[in-house]
Amino acid sequence: MSASSDEGSAHWQRNLYVCVFGSFTTIMAMTLLLPFLPLYVQQLGATSVDSAVQWSGVAFGATFLSAGLAAPVWGRLADRFGRKPILIRASLGMAITMSLLGVVQTVWQLVAIRFLAGLVGGYASGATVMIATQTPRHRTA
Repeated sequence: MSASSDEGSAHWQRNLYVCVFGSFTTIMAMTLLLPFLPLYVQQLGATSVDSAVQWSGVAFGATFLSAGLAAPVWGRLADRFGRKPILIRASLGMAITMSLLGVVQTVWQLVAIRFLAGLVGGYASGATVMIATQTPRHRTA
């Protein structure tokens, strides 16, 4: 094993700080709405408490369903084209989809945008893999 591979990327600490900040903001964007999701669904037209709870569950689950379907694709593309371009794609995709959540007008649009957020997301897991591969071996747990 060469000395350069033992030391990881020359900029691993900078990348670590950027990825921690990016993962924190992405996870906050994905989960900050959740306590208010039933109220938001009611504002979008759910007529009863039961339907608001049901649609909230569908909107919540749509993100993670689509993320589970898309994760292998993004992982393969990250292996092929590099992790940084995939992280940039994920951060831009999440910024756009989280912004679109504020302008939806129906519950179906909310579910569709949450599903889209899962498809274009994957920042936190991609950042974890990138940092794990760049960190020098003597600095890993």
